[in-house]
Amino acid sequence: MEENILQITDNLYLSAPGTQPGDIDALVLYLNDEEVTDNLNTLPSPYTEESAKAFFEFIEKERQALGQLHIWSIRDKNMRLIGGIGIHPKDSRDQFAADGHKAEIGYWLAPEHWNKGYMKKAITFYTQHVFANFPQVVKIYGNVFTKNQASARVLERCGFVWEGTLKNQYLKNGALIDSFFYALMRE
Repeated sequence: MEENILQITDNLYLSAPGTQPGDIDALVLYLNDEEVTDNLNTLPSPYTEESAKAFFEFIEKERQALGQLHIWSIRDKNMRLIGGIGIHPKDSRDQFAADGHKAEIGYWLAPEHWNKGYMKKAITFYTQHVFANFPQVVKIYGNVFTKNQASARVLERCGFVWEGTLKNQYLKNGALIDSFFYALMRE
């Protein structure tokens, strides 16, 4: 297998975004789907081909800063993009930092792949990958909109521990949104 392809199962892979034919079209399709974007915080709307290209440039810039890839595409057995997962290492002031001791995780999955166990497998695999490849990271955390109970449950099934509810944590479409704060510590 190529260096930038990680096998989770026989049917599920992680690889670098923007490397397969159809990646841009898949991002434009899925990141304009309200079932997906309703639970994501920061995305351009509408999500265009230019948005996808800018995202790939952003990933490359951060990869260079970190010295390794940290945002991945989730792919099916045919290497079609069906989701995404990544971290953003942060310092004590919650600013991006290549040597940050904590990392915020973010993820999404195309609706037709929900309820198949894919995200649990991807998060479990990816958090192990992060702890193995980012030795400075001792804590991976995620914020989940309180209305997104499915995402909260998957983090719990992956060993994340609920640390509290953050009131008015996000402002999206003019509405303040509470979030659950979950964390997974390095063993």
